[in-house]
Amino acid sequence: MPLTKSFKEIVHLRIDRDPAFRLALFQEVIFTFSEDDEGLGGVFFETR
Repeated sequence: MPLTKSFKEIVHLRIDRDPAFRLALFQEVIFTFSEDDEGLGGVFFETR
């Protein structure tokens, strides 16, 4: 049985409805960039 939504879509829905999750994800992006891992940090900034 296939999933009804993709993982990416589920994450985007949670970002839209959960301010604490959105903030935590943003903080993780900033931390990743500060650790000089722009490749991984850039993944977070991909557009929908």
